[in-house]
Amino acid sequence: MTAQRDYPLIKGMARMFSLFPTGALGLGLVLLRGSAALFLLLTIFTTPTLAPWLGFGLGLLALSISFGFYTKIAAGLCAAIGALSLIWPAHDPTPLIATHVINAVALVLLGPGAYSIDAIRFGHRTIGLPR
Repeated sequence: MTAQRDYPLIKGMARMFSLFPTGALGLGLVLLRGSAALFLLLTIFTTPTLAPWLGFGLGLLALSISFGFYTKIAAGLCAAIGALSLIWPAHDPTPLIATHVINAVALVLLGPGAYSIDAIRFGHRTIGLPR
């Protein structure tokens, strides 16, 4: 019998955690994280009236996303920042910003991948029980 059939709680808990794919899928997630971090860095360097403390916070958020540290939370914040910049009156909403918001939402849904700090911290673990 499988563990999921014996323990239905495990099946429900498995949905809460990301899988950490390796190989081409993991590299694709690295590229997606890089795209989200690049959006934040472009926001910092192309907004001349940005407060220094806000630029510092966006820089930390970009580092968090690029290294895969609390990726789902950081990507969610990145998507929220992108959505705000779409409706902010000082900015001209462009399809490029909407694309970055979609990338950040995809990152929230997919997770960080195997090549991230989150994979090291929360990755696949095996628990051996004595017989």
